[in-house]
Amino acid sequence: MADKGTGSKEILVVVNHEISGENVLLAHQNFVVNELAKVYKNVIVLTGSHNGQSTLPNVKVVSTHWQSGRKLRNLWNLYKAFFIILTRVQKATFFFHMADLQAAFLSPLLRLMNIKSFLWYAHTHLSIYLRFANFWVDGIITSTSGSCPIKTSKVTPIGQGVDPNLFQTHIGTKLDSGVHIGRLDESKNYSLIFDEFLRLQSKGLTKTLNIFGEPSRKESLKYLRELKFEYKLGISDGSLKFAGGISKKLVPSVLAASDYFIHAYTGSLDKTLIEATLSRIPVVTINQEYINEFGRWATPETPLTLGVEFEALSRLSLDQRAAYLEFRYAHAVTNHSLENWVSKLVNLLSAS
Repeated sequence: MADKGTGSKEILVVVNHEISGENVLLAHQNFVVNELAKVYKNVIVLTGSHNGQSTLPNVKVVSTHWQSGRKLRNLWNLYKAFFIILTRVQKATFFFHMADLQAAFLSPLLRLMNIKSFLWYAHTHLSIYLRFANFWVDGIITSTSGSCPIKTSKVTPIGQGVDPNLFQTHIGTKLDSGVHIGRLDESKNYSLIFDEFLRLQSKGLTKTLNIFGEPSRKESLKYLRELKFEYKLGISDGSLKFAGGISKKLVPSVLAASDYFIHAYTGSLDKTLIEATLSRIPVVTINQEYINEFGRWATPETPLTLGVEFEALSRLSLDQRAAYLEFRYAHAVTNHSLENWVSKLVNLLSAS
């Protein structure tokens, strides 16, 4: 990891959505701030919401008190906080962490003031804000080459940042208990997951599936209700278990207690895929970004479906499965460890 103060700038301004270790969906933003604060002398966080929790001594939080639906008020508070920060620092680098909207509104001003700015964006959706910010930011940082919809020289993939030391690694012998961790949104293809799971269960290949997560927006509440109605029989007999949201600190123990991780999102590389891989449990997915790096359980010429992948996995001997899991674990450590991620990120932010 880069040493403290090794960059040409000692002050970093992080722009994100929320500073709260308790938010299930956004806790990672607070985690990233703390990691960067170990490298930079001072970190200022321009955030939409701060629950008041204490931060590291060299971290200063400025909240815009973002409120959904109040666009003009939010923009006014964003610009007001932005200029307050500029009066406090003479020179800094701006890092927009999953904040393409804020980058779109602030990066043109930063370019005019000759202040470097970078945007972390790891999503296949081409937002209008990303499209506009691309003209003004100095760089766009993402996880993998296929995890950003813009293909320019500004885009640099650096992997996901996951700490391998947090996970309890083991290689199990069964495939009875599956798990999925993620947002309960339609884009995650839960119907596909449940249909394939129930088909595999009917063949005696697996028994239960635990789903951890909660909707990320109001529209997804209706989707969740529809899912629970459609699969009420599987829920009532205990095959499908909706366990609700899960805090970041409990993810390692949940993965360690599971036999496999199942996943059907076809967009960018989800962080949970790396976390499951670092737990040495089999990942069954149709996500092409994951497959490009880690490979498949089935042979390349077979159709890419959850059922084909799971059945190919179930046919492996325990020694073969262990060898695959060790390979995937080593690849995840090399390419997606927190230490390497922070080092690569700081090098990009500090480049002259």
